[in-house]
Amino acid sequence: MPHDQEVPVSNVTAAPDDRPPVVFLAGGGSGGHIFPNIAIANRLAELGLTIEPFFMVSQRPLDARILKQANQDFAPLPVKPFSSNPLKMFSFYSAYRKSVYVARELIKRRSAKAVVATGGFAAAPVVDAARREGVDTVLVNLDAVPGKANRIVARHATKTFTVYESPILDNAQLIGLPLRRVALGPDDQGDARAQLGLDPDLFTLLAVGGSQGAQSINLTMLNLAGREAVQHALHEWQILHICGPAHTKIVTQTYKQLNDAGASLRIKVVGFCDTMGLAWRSANLAISRAGANGVGEAWANVAPTIFLPYPMHRDQHQRHNARPMVATGGAIMLTDLTDPARNAHAMEDTLIGLLTDRPQLATMSDKLGQARPTDGAVEVAQWLVARLCGQQ
Repeated sequence: MPHDQEVPVSNVTAAPDDRPPVVFLAGGGSGGHIFPNIAIANRLAELGLTIEPFFMVSQRPLDARILKQANQDFAPLPVKPFSSNPLKMFSFYSAYRKSVYVARELIKRRSAKAVVATGGFAAAPVVDAARREGVDTVLVNLDAVPGKANRIVARHATKTFTVYESPILDNAQLIGLPLRRVALGPDDQGDARAQLGLDPDLFTLLAVGGSQGAQSINLTMLNLAGREAVQHALHEWQILHICGPAHTKIVTQTYKQLNDAGASLRIKVVGFCDTMGLAWRSANLAISRAGANGVGEAWANVAPTIFLPYPMHRDQHQRHNARPMVATGGAIMLTDLTDPARNAHAMEDTLIGLLTDRPQLATMSDKLGQARPTDGAVEVAQWLVARLCGQQ
């Protein structure tokens, strides 16, 4: 079967006895739930034992885009995010039941030996299907505060890994974030910048809000870029702004208007970046959300970061995600006030202070390097290999 294709259920035939063992990698709806599974698939291939990965994701276009770029086979499920809205409840349960049925059929037809779940709404029906079919389930908990679905999955999982210590997951094995190879940049920052079409010799400010972009960070960054004091501090810098595919046009236009008015900013705007290791490694300073992947990739590439955690999560797990990196002295965490002008006002002095203090940025980067976590994808892959080879 060629890689990087969406596989309809009706086209999936039973796996012959001589085929390598199949592992389902479940999680979708955002890059944050897919990227760690890609990292695990990468490490399985690198270990030399032939294990066939198969991704179970949502029907969101982003999922297909990521997996096609990563050259991986996948099947989209009709599952939808949970909603407490009574008008949407029936639709949610109907889609969930259909997704469990589809997942069970795929598990049987592919003779899947294990399911790795990274959480999120797309993983839940696959885990449910695996439990009903008697297939091993591996939970990889990514956030500092495990979500409700992960807490339920952990009760029945064959093995649980977690990126953050949590009393809720007291039997879990602590690992670093599973990192894709493309999430790790080269040692030479200039080389990373050149590969992205940036000036290799200029200090770089990265603004990023996750795989789909974050409107609050986009608008805050644009507000900051419009302030004279910030423009002056950016005189010898360039900006790489990864704004999300839906926001590329308006972000690009706004920067153009600022430069037409005399700002003289060096800007590169992209909607989506498939090589985040280059982006993080290019950065001498970043402004970012604090999803598990963003924190892990910033840390792995020793990029000093100003975190603006997403403020609407009830459990505030992004704040908890960022705290270990902040504790090293390599990052700063501010509060997203949900209003771009207020955010820019609150952040301006901090940002200018860092932009104009290169020794401080170097110190922050050094501290991140000294405390850098290991790559958890290796440990998950090794456990799977041992389990599938009958060593566990």
